[in-house]
Amino acid sequence: MSEELNNKFINSFLWKFMEKFGYLGMQFGIQIVLARLLSPTDYGVLAIVNIMLGITIILVQSGLNIALIQKKDTDRLDYSTVFYFSLFISTILYTLLFFLAPII
Repeated sequence: MSEELNNKFINSFLWKFMEKFGYLGMQFGIQIVLARLLSPTDYGVLAIVNIMLGITIILVQSGLNIALIQKKDTDRLDYSTVFYFSLFISTILYTLLFFLAPII
């Protein structure tokens, strides 16, 4: 049992590592292409937008999806709570970003 669990852990770790590495590699490649195509001013605006979206994504996820996956006995109430909470936070952050966009 212990060796099977160890193999699952290593397999999961490798898949997650490849997912993250692939995502960052693709993002890096896209950033290089955009840096070559856009003017420095436009690229700076795009970088600010990416930072704001990254912060928004972190706030929306807030770890609830991971907690939901790790919970042993989930029910429909748990799923709907996470869904509606994420929807509510997303709506608030979208509205906030929409009105602050000229300032940002």
